[in-house]
Amino acid sequence: LDDTSGASLNAVATAINNDTALQAAGYAATVNGDDALVITNSNGDVTADLRVIGLNAAGEAIPAANAAPATEATMLTDSGSIDVNGETVSWTAGQTMQDVLDQFGTGELANVKAELGENGRLTLTSEKGESVKLADVSGGSLQQLGLSSGETKAVLKENTSINLNGTEVRLAKGSDMDAIVTAINTASTGVSASANEDGTLKLFSGNESFTVADGSEGTGLAALGLTDVASEHKGVVVESSISNLDITSAEGAQQAISVLDGAMQQIDSERAKLGAVQNRFESTISNLQNIAENASNARSRILDTDYAAESANLAKNQIMQQAGTAMLAQANQLPQAVLSLLG
Repeated sequence: LDDTSGASLNAVATAINNDTALQAAGYAATVNGDDALVITNSNGDVTADLRVIGLNAAGEAIPAANAAPATEATMLTDSGSIDVNGETVSWTAGQTMQDVLDQFGTGELANVKAELGENGRLTLTSEKGESVKLADVSGGSLQQLGLSSGETKAVLKENTSINLNGTEVRLAKGSDMDAIVTAINTASTGVSASANEDGTLKLFSGNESFTVADGSEGTGLAALGLTDVASEHKGVVVESSISNLDITSAEGAQQAISVLDGAMQQIDSERAKLGAVQNRFESTISNLQNIAENASNARSRILDTDYAAESANLAKNQIMQQAGTAMLAQANQLPQAVLSLLG
């Protein structure tokens, strides 16, 4: 068999069972419930028991023949040093696995959790869904821990969703970062997404701030490493102009679309403002026209008065006034006339 240190136990079992020479010799392999590879001969006797002592960066089991599962108290025989997301984790000969585990979950590795399972499997988990990159600093160090160099690929453990600008974006269980970015970019939210080099999610808008909130499941922000984002938190604003757009990358193309959408929305907004101003002008002009027309009609009625008729009415009124005055004078003389007759 070829070197299978980076293969899963199921793959090893399949390789053994497919080997014609081993089949002819009566050997068979199975993986039991304890994650142990059991090899039996034609008599049913167990000839080998391979148990898992670690997990590589791709999530594959690293077995060691006839080795007991590792525990926190397992002593490391050699010194070593590994690189985890750019941070160094070191140990010396004689230290235990617990000394290694204690270097995770703190400082620059606060978001990377390390633990040993009951079967001795060492697992590294990103608390924010970021990728975990592993590399040897000193040769053979990863192998001591049952790991291998490489980069994990974070996926969602369950169905979830987030709310962007009031629109819910649903994300399926097992979706990796590429699938998450695609789901957000295909939704009509006004928000674009891309993956950073460290495996984290980047949200941006080309024209305005945006809101991010948990979806109906209530787990979306935590699953995407956005636990510090409040429901009305303002998002990242990317200020760009059409003159400096770059469409040579997926992120640049998404940003270009966002910038153009923003420019069109701004034009629509300005047109709406101009329309409102125009309507106010038209209303004011119409009102002033009515006032001018009424003033003109009043002036015309004054200028078009019939002076002859008005002069006749004035003369008539003056005559009636004089007649009334004469009658009043005669009435005032009547008492004096009566007194003169009596005297």
